[in-house]
Amino acid sequence: MKKKHLIVGGIALVLLLIAGDVAAWNSALSNPVDDGDTDANVKAFLKMLQWCEGTFNQPNPYAVCYGYDHVIQDFSDHPAVTGEWMGKKLPNSYCYGAGLTPPCYSTAAGAYQFLKSTWVDFRDRYGIEDFSPASQSYACIQALDELGAYDFIIAGNLQSAINKASGYWASLPGNQAGQPQRTYAQCEQFYLSQGGNLADARQAVGSLASGRRGGVNLGSYIQL
Repeated sequence: MKKKHLIVGGIALVLLLIAGDVAAWNSALSNPVDDGDTDANVKAFLKMLQWCEGTFNQPNPYAVCYGYDHVIQDFSDHPAVTGEWMGKKLPNSYCYGAGLTPPCYSTAAGAYQFLKSTWVDFRDRYGIEDFSPASQSYACIQALDELGAYDFIIAGNLQSAINKASGYWASLPGNQAGQPQRTYAQCEQFYLSQGGNLADARQAVGSLASGRRGGVNLGSYIQL
């Protein structure tokens, strides 16, 4: 493994990436979470998101496309950008739940099921170079920060973090899209099983927003 330094949103990050063929690298990955510099609550919450979105138990969560319709081979960008996979038609009830007129399609892909439009937005604003596992997890944390969930995750306030994030991820309790979702009790159980802590079990921290604009300073960070 080698370290690759990126400047993303003005923040110097250290991403631990595996050298060599990208497709072979991603197919060989399972779901690494061993990085002492990444907060345990953040790791657990990202794992919980993968589990809620149905990617956690797949051979490579980062290669999943919506409906298990395709396995990503090209990680140079979102598969709906590269043209490898252009999305899957949704049931009419899902379209109506999302405020769309049928027919509509989902381009959700990767461990956190990023839509093409959302991914392109984060890619362009944060200078993300590819759709690798590290890039997907980095973008997910940026999304959680922008949704106002990140500080709650750090503090162990799982309920508030889920409330903030549920507006984007349809599988989280409280989302109004009408798609299948987990209960809070299920989310909490899985989050705890992955090493997350709740607020009453650890000292709450103050806001991390001071001096930060448009991004979380993650320091040393590895794909989750």
